[in-house]
Amino acid sequence: MFRSDLVLENAAVSLRPMQLHHVGELSKIATDDEIWTYFVLDLSGTGAMRSYVQSSIRLRDAGVRMPFVICVDDEIVGSTAFGAYSDRDQRVEIGWSWVSLGVRGSPVNMNAKFLLMSYAFDQCGMERVEFKTDVLNARARCALEKIGAVEEGVLRSHTAMHGLRRRDTVYYSVLRHEWPARKADIFVDFSPLRQTVHSGG
Repeated sequence: MFRSDLVLENAAVSLRPMQLHHVGELSKIATDDEIWTYFVLDLSGTGAMRSYVQSSIRLRDAGVRMPFVICVDDEIVGSTAFGAYSDRDQRVEIGWSWVSLGVRGSPVNMNAKFLLMSYAFDQCGMERVEFKTDVLNARARCALEKIGAVEEGVLRSHTAMHGLRRRDTVYYSVLRHEWPARKADIFVDFSPLRQTVHSGG
């Protein structure tokens, strides 16, 4: 599932494999501290972003995570990933997601989630796609509910955050039998997953 050459796209956004040469572009849009309030790491510095990208690529090479950059008209506007994949359970997580403040509130995030869920359910046959976020992150929780994800519960003191805070984590999911209705209702006007391209960049 975690191919290093996987590209997912529709008419609105393109999800391309994260590469080391993306560090500069990602760093340019990551300087606002507000982006990282509820993210596990603070990636506002170039050094931190480089370490994160290097770590993400190592995790991809190990088959643990599939990181993407989110592009609009060839311009990088954020990042997202597949992770926590279980072949036996046919389960995968979508997360590690952030976008620049310039596209926050736009259709970019929903389109990215739609492409990832389309690939997971329609092409890979997943039974469950799961999401998790900070229980305090009202914006992310609203966005997950907007795509039809179902809240499942809170894990207390679950994750160490930057700034020495410990996060209570809330889980959401969409199940395979729920996906057709989500596509037909919530995503009915979205441009479909046009192709799965295999390319080095």
